[in-house]
Amino acid sequence: MKARRIVVAVLASLGIAGSAAASECVTDGYGRAVCGYGCVVDGYGHGVCAREEGASCRVGGDGHAACGFSCVVDGYGKAVCSNSCDGACSVGSDGHGVCSQARRRHWRR
Repeated sequence: MKARRIVVAVLASLGIAGSAAASECVTDGYGRAVCGYGCVVDGYGHGVCAREEGASCRVGGDGHAACGFSCVVDGYGKAVCSNSCDGACSVGSDGHGVCSQARRRHWRR
């Protein structure tokens, strides 16, 4: 048992243990399970999850959810998210949420 604690401590100090976000599942208001990352249940009872590791979901004041990266809720209650971890979202001076959408890289095999 002591050896296991040492291994966990070493992995944690190296940033290996727990560095990847685990997928999760939630049951929505209709009894359906949805799985992914950063899951939420929106204001209408629907479960929503992001498909990519590191992404999250936010529910806006209007009850709708958005999933992606760098999510914000704008001055009108709408949640907006970037489609890429390289993108960024903010609330503009007019109160609307805006996101820079970085180009996705497609790797060929």
